[in-house]
Amino acid sequence: MFTVACGGDDGSTPSPDAGTGALHAALEPIRAAHHIPALTAALASPDGVLEIAAVGTRHRDTTVPVTVDDQWHLGSCTKAMTATLVALAVEEGRLTWATTLAQALPALAARMDAAYRDVPIEWLLAHRAGTWTTFEGHEAALSTLSDEASLVEQRAAFTEIVLTTPPELPPGTAFGYSNAGYMIAGAILEATYGVAWEQLLTDRLFTPLAMTSCGFGPPGTASALDQPWGHAGEAMTPMSPDDVNADNPPAIGPAGTVHCALADWAKFGALQLGAHPEVLSATSLERLHTPPFPSDGYALGWIRGTDPLVGNYLAHDGSNTRWLAVVFLLPDEDRLLMVAANAATEDTSVGVNEALIELAQRR
Repeated sequence: MFTVACGGDDGSTPSPDAGTGALHAALEPIRAAHHIPALTAALASPDGVLEIAAVGTRHRDTTVPVTVDDQWHLGSCTKAMTATLVALAVEEGRLTWATTLAQALPALAARMDAAYRDVPIEWLLAHRAGTWTTFEGHEAALSTLSDEASLVEQRAAFTEIVLTTPPELPPGTAFGYSNAGYMIAGAILEATYGVAWEQLLTDRLFTPLAMTSCGFGPPGTASALDQPWGHAGEAMTPMSPDDVNADNPPAIGPAGTVHCALADWAKFGALQLGAHPEVLSATSLERLHTPPFPSDGYALGWIRGTDPLVGNYLAHDGSNTRWLAVVFLLPDEDRLLMVAANAATEDTSVGVNEALIELAQRR
């Protein structure tokens, strides 16, 4: 048995009634037993979705059912997408894996804390750069950021705040899971390309992979109830997508704000399994999937490990405390397991793990 990771055959989107049958029947008792408003799961290969189902309602106070076409907040599973954008920049010669923070951000280099200047961008993606492991304790500095500024400007200002003060951990010496590090990686991509991370992700991954359901922040329109809503806390309070508290601030994007239907998320998984060499090379995939510090088990946007049930895997989980999403890539079998829920309680986590085991047994 494995646990949630830390911290149609043609790949087309299925119809809303495609999520019936055995997987649907297996998910519903899991959802009910763990009091999850809605639960979805999919088993896929590089050729597309093999099985998919969605059970429950779009939020706990409605009878509107979820469908297999619905969109789910992926949280920190976004990190693998940001890391992939860096890999694309490396393939184009705009960056190298050894490009230092001072080289990537020359306008900031003179004011950058000396300990950060020679840190390679790869260490940001591996959580080894020493950047903040929490935003707590930094409220005064963060209060200087303006919500009126563009997201590019906000990320640049955030990057300056972090990199002009001493690191939380000596860079390269210890693993420290850091959303801040991925925000800085996003700011570097924005400085490199001159466009917002959201546009870059859309242009370089979502569009070429036909991931048409993907977007940023909470999915859906509040008045239409056209997508699932997240739920806050153990009380599972439904969070309308227009509620300011429905997600983390948008500037956090590169660390975790993508939403997506599972069939489209599977297309990104297929890329990671090597199905689209015209988009990303095998050499880049190997770099993304190899931990720079093997003892950490963390590669670049992926956790690498071995489990008795599934063998070798690359995995990640994501949650903004209103949603929970988990993905497992099984490279030896060319299989992809994906589960998402519109809550993030402890009980939800247990249910998501049970759904993963069900997928693993069906593969």
